Amino acid sequence: FLGLFPKKILQELRNYAREMETENESNDDFIHLMNQLLHTFLYRPITIQKSIQILMAGFKAYLDELDEQRNSAADTAETAPCEEACPSSDVAQENVTHMSTPK
Repeated sequence: FLGLFPKKILQELRNYAREMETENESNDDFIHLMNQLLHTFLYRPITIQKSIQILMAGFKAYLDELDEQRNSAADTAETAPCEEACPSSDVAQENVTHMSTPK
């Protein structure tokens, strides 16, 4: 239910406003109250929806930032050589070649 005013009720309110005009009564207060009612039905839900969108956009930006950090951490872990990533492992020690210096 976002900004949809019941048409039957609106028609009856407008008919009553026209009746007041034809009877030469002051309908300024009635028109003002009717406008307030319409604004309440139309703009309040739109305002609430916009507020929710703003909050969701901030949260989405935060999640995107966390995702970038996670992806960059995963990328650096994949590109790091095994010797640097795990220097105490047996694999790192087996892959080390010793060069002897000529005498």
